[in-house]
Amino acid sequence: MASRTPVPPESPRQVGRSPVGFPGQPSDTRLPGRPTALEAKQIEEQKAEQKRYELIQAQRQAEIVAAQAKGKGDAAREEAKGVAEALRIKGEAEAAYNAKVASSLTPVLIQQQYLARWDGKLPQYSLGGNVVPFIQLPGTAGEGGRR
Repeated sequence: MASRTPVPPESPRQVGRSPVGFPGQPSDTRLPGRPTALEAKQIEEQKAEQKRYELIQAQRQAEIVAAQAKGKGDAAREEAKGVAEALRIKGEAEAAYNAKVASSLTPVLIQQQYLARWDGKLPQYSLGGNVVPFIQLPGTAGEGGRR
């Protein structure tokens, strides 16, 4: 029989590799720069985990933006309610004031206020003649009239 060359014992660096020295077989079956199937699976799992993390972060960010928008909307609604309530109260107060003033006004009081503001000049009318408008003064009503 022909003598065979002895196969050297495997070193720890060569575990998982083809033994060196067999004709036609490379010493390492992996291509340089290409991951093994296990490494590729781990890389894909890491990528998937990264995508899940990014999705969770995007959802949290969307929730924050939605909460901020809701808060701004609630604040604007409350501000509008406050303005509406203030206008309603102001309107009620003005209505009450107008009712008091209207109930206290009499024709004599109105005529006194008119005379207090009068500058003494008679209105200028062009009525077709030398007509002087008749102004009734308080206390003179009914006096000096025709009998």
